[in-house]
Amino acid sequence: MVLGYTAVKGVLDYAGSPIAFVSFDIKFNRDVATQIRGGQRTPLNLPGGFTVAGTVKTIVVDGAMLAAVVTDTPTTGSAEELKTGRSVAADGWVDNADTAIATPSRIRVTVETSAMTTAGYVYLDGEDSAGNHISDAVYVGLLGVGEYATSSKIFLKCYGTYNHGVRSTGVGTLKIHSIAGDATANIGDPKIFNLIGSVVDGASNVTITCNNVFFTGGGLPVESVNTVIVGEFPFVMRDADADFSMTYA
Repeated sequence: MVLGYTAVKGVLDYAGSPIAFVSFDIKFNRDVATQIRGGQRTPLNLPGGFTVAGTVKTIVVDGAMLAAVVTDTPTTGSAEELKTGRSVAADGWVDNADTAIATPSRIRVTVETSAMTTAGYVYLDGEDSAGNHISDAVYVGLLGVGEYATSSKIFLKCYGTYNHGVRSTGVGTLKIHSIAGDATANIGDPKIFNLIGSVVDGASNVTITCNNVFFTGGGLPVESVNTVIVGEFPFVMRDADADFSMTYA
């Protein structure tokens, strides 16, 4: 006989992997169908609809978890050369040799030849993943060969660059290129995944399996330097009749 489960005995498996630093709850709700009866003071109560829902709580928020609320198909940045040998001998505009990027990506400005001796800005001009015009000012400091600065915005097209103030004592050139690694999530259908929550104490256990789950909410609460960013992600199942099961011993 188990005296009682505690949170330390609970595990949540999200999309095939256990989540650390998390608490969760799963709640059942049974609706009641009522019928007024003649000659009786009370209605007849019959079991009605049944819902299963829950919340992944106190989870350390990361980009992948937020993206699961927004879309089931985030795109990852592509590494592509857009322009090499971009001179910094004078201020002005230079077209990129390649303007279209396979997937939305950040743009990196890398020193190719001769260190930069005067800091300034390289302005990027292009489009975002929705086709909207965007620009970004990338600060280029006193960087050595191989060092770089990276855009804060994400581009699907980058037409070219405008140099403002960046100089090198030698024949300084820059390489303009997109980078892999960063992922972009645009609004679409949420990610569908499985959740398995269990508590185990010796031979006693309760395991609840929720298949075809999707998050119905979430967020990024940025607070103080003394607070870890955590959040709550409520979820439901697509078809609880088919997707819910519970075992216990």
